[in-house]
Amino acid sequence: MKWFKSRTVELPYHTIENWRYVYFEGWPRLLGFGLKNVIFHSQKNIAAIYRVKEEWNSFIKNLTQFCLKKPEIMMAYYKELERLDKQIIALREKKIETRSELKEYIQKIDKIIDHYCSIYLTKTYSNFAITKEIAEKHPELAKKAKSLHNRSEWFELSKAIYKKVSFVLGLPEKTVSMLTLKEILDYIDTGFIDYELVEKRYDGFTWNLKTNKWYYGKQADDYIKKLGIPEEKSKTNIIKGTIASKGKAKGKVVVALGTEDFDKISNGCVVVAHMTTPWYTPYLSKVQAIVTDEGGIGCHASIIARELGKPCVVGTGIATKILKDGDIVEVDANKGIVKKL
Repeated sequence: MKWFKSRTVELPYHTIENWRYVYFEGWPRLLGFGLKNVIFHSQKNIAAIYRVKEEWNSFIKNLTQFCLKKPEIMMAYYKELERLDKQIIALREKKIETRSELKEYIQKIDKIIDHYCSIYLTKTYSNFAITKEIAEKHPELAKKAKSLHNRSEWFELSKAIYKKVSFVLGLPEKTVSMLTLKEILDYIDTGFIDYELVEKRYDGFTWNLKTNKWYYGKQADDYIKKLGIPEEKSKTNIIKGTIASKGKAKGKVVVALGTEDFDKISNGCVVVAHMTTPWYTPYLSKVQAIVTDEGGIGCHASIIARELGKPCVVGTGIATKILKDGDIVEVDANKGIVKKL
């Protein structure tokens, strides 16, 4: 099997569990097919997702056919997402002050989150499957998919869970990010957390979803190496990528891999990330430029950069490996080049 790294993104531990449900149960129920060969490799809450190239291509092809043959069902899923988002927003904004309120809050989320993630990821990956043929035959479907592409109330809900659990239970957000919803509920009832396991998860784990096998520490890194994915070359001062938003800028690098790095983002800096998510949005208005390892012209970083009028180069593959905090770079987004000065 030919494995590839499909994306790198900040993911709380409970969400990775939700995604396993989607691949093996949610999508087969909603679409009639899913993904089996998926591996998560997480370090300090930043997860790289590995897939098998042939299976991924087949999945997108099947999703395209689903949109062509059953547009009314896909449209119904988009509308279901909008309905569920209203529940998610209400939960996100709900004020929680006591343990009993927190328990009820987590239980409500636990009841809907698997279904929500199944609908949410259907929306997310359908954008890879919308072809010109679909846009011509089912323009309303293509229009709705595009309008929902960059929408993710889930990201804000995850952040809300961190903060509410941390506030009520007095736990560090780092700890909360490595707990399942069930483990949070158990802690409310018993006051027990396996801190050793939580620390192992945060330091680094690899989870093969198909075999349901876990690896920690060096074993986790060794397992990824066995997949045979070549390491990105990292000895260069010139980085090339995809032009996402034209312009030129020069500034000091801030490498922001996740929410723990957001406090470093300052006026006039150049943000470098694996990829950006809605969590980044409030911080990007003050940067000079955006550079990412991953993504294309339709990714979050590209869309936000164009809205803000910021130079942006995406899909470099190696920016976070080459660049460090404090480096001075010139971003030429007219040519898709980032130069370390």
